[in-house]
Amino acid sequence: MSHESVSPLVNDVKRQRESGNEKPKKSMAQDEGSASLSVTMDKPMCFIDTDSDGKLCVQQSALQILQQIQQPVVVVAVVGLYRTGKSYLMNRLAGKQTGFALGSTIESKTKGIWMWCVPHPTEAGTTLVLLDTEGLGDVDKVM
Repeated sequence: MSHESVSPLVNDVKRQRESGNEKPKKSMAQDEGSASLSVTMDKPMCFIDTDSDGKLCVQQSALQILQQIQQPVVVVAVVGLYRTGKSYLMNRLAGKQTGFALGSTIESKTKGIWMWCVPHPTEAGTTLVLLDTEGLGDVDKVM
């Protein structure tokens, strides 16, 4: 995905945040006569991690948050080589300076898959689920 194709969404998110039109943490949104629960997280949390045997495991607390969402969702996941700005991009999409952990060294920072649920910047009554993934190609990663 090129920088140009991401820019419109990043700019929409930025305008939404700057206008102060953020939704409350949990709200009831009206959608064609039916109420739906909106879930907004203050910060990202680990969604999928690896256990001591290297097996993938879903974090139940994250799953419970996803199960609370009762409105349409748009999922944005970014994958790629480690240390290439995936977490930075996701913070921009969330309209925040901080959130997904950023590293200042050559070592990878994100482990597993992290999620962040925020209001969609242009689609009312829709939750944006951002998924930040562990980078590929980390030579220090033990399989």
